[in-house]
Amino acid sequence: MLRNIPGSGCLSLKQVFPIDALDLTCGAFSSCEPLTVEAKVSRGINSVSVDVVMTGVLQFDCSRCLATHKREFNKSHKFNFEVKPSDLFIDIDQDLREEIMLDLPIKPLCKTGCKGLCAKCGEDLNLGKCKCKK
Repeated sequence: MLRNIPGSGCLSLKQVFPIDALDLTCGAFSSCEPLTVEAKVSRGINSVSVDVVMTGVLQFDCSRCLATHKREFNKSHKFNFEVKPSDLFIDIDQDLREEIMLDLPIKPLCKTGCKGLCAKCGEDLNLGKCKCKK
């Protein structure tokens, strides 16, 4: 609620979001632990500023070898919203989702030098050479 924001200073909030609460079920990653969002909300004359820090662990499937790996997620962002005196609250869920999506890798890799799979037999080349003839 906007009326809970003090006139001077800021309001500190902390919330844990499950993956489906932010509609993050996309092909970019297979799952994630709940994301923690810490926010400091301050009010201006006709605006609200929200400084957020989002942290969590995302689980990706490597785009080369298909191995599953986890990656720490940590992102800070500042949102500014124009508000009217009649506004009771602001919803930042969609803004959080967009910032997370912008930070996701296009082609996630388990490691920088991932060798991928053999195109012929499908053997994971990170574990050794395949047995098919080239």
